[in-house]
Amino acid sequence: MSFATLWNPLSGDGNSHLLIFYTTSKLNLGIRQWNIDGAGPSWSERQESPIGVIQQGSKLGAIQRQGQICVYGITNVKDSKGDKSCVSLLSPVQLSLGVKATFGRLAAAGDGNEDGWLYFIRDDPPAIYEHRLDSESPSPARIDHDAKLWGENGSVTHLAACYIPSTNSRYVVYQTAACQIILFDVKKKLATIIGHSIFAKGGTPLAIASYVDGAGKVARIIYFVSDGNGALMKARSVDGGDWEISNVADASKPSDNTTLSVSVSETKKHNIIVYSNQPDLQAMEIHIDPWVRVS
Repeated sequence: MSFATLWNPLSGDGNSHLLIFYTTSKLNLGIRQWNIDGAGPSWSERQESPIGVIQQGSKLGAIQRQGQICVYGITNVKDSKGDKSCVSLLSPVQLSLGVKATFGRLAAAGDGNEDGWLYFIRDDPPAIYEHRLDSESPSPARIDHDAKLWGENGSVTHLAACYIPSTNSRYVVYQTAACQIILFDVKKKLATIIGHSIFAKGGTPLAIASYVDGAGKVARIIYFVSDGNGALMKARSVDGGDWEISNVADASKPSDNTTLSVSVSETKKHNIIVYSNQPDLQAMEIHIDPWVRVS
């Protein structure tokens, strides 16, 4: 099951109601609202609804842009040459962006206003591309990374992305064939190896969050799954300093083939991580990870 999360801007009380988007068993887009008291009702497809347009295994991305909540995924699109995989807007309307993508990998980042970016993988050998969301944007640009993105079993890295307003920076996170996790600064074209991330599970799901605490210092958190015991782990860096690796306290183990999604609550000072911890991927786990005070 794939997840994407975003705070509901209509709740009127800050970061209290989390919208959880997910792919249903029929490959439609489902949505559930959650608050600190627990998960609310599910607004997914009805039992009689047809098979959806989302590609099997596609990841989801959600951002707020131009006053709307926009959810993206990869769909199968028919044209004169047959079926092809394309990045598409899934909500508030269904619309193919006409951007070819393969491998089902997708991540989204935005500034909450006008600007948004989508990251996906295509080509052979696989490469990461960036697509800017505006009507005048050129063709997707290939990110200039040197790392091999696939493992010996043919699996291709998951992706995560975020935009940090305080530094006007955007980052993409990916995993190399050597299982190292890389934080890539898109504007500076700078790749940083996350210390000790070689212990990450090959093909681990990825998520990234950032918050400002203390004396205006920026903390960046990358979530991943351990290779040793399958535990949910995190890497944390403050103002570009060394990365500290630790387990996420009291978190259940993510199941195989789930994704990770994280949203930052600035009012509650914690991160909300959403994933599946059940083999059938039909159950979602919502875990609260309190901020570590930035010193």
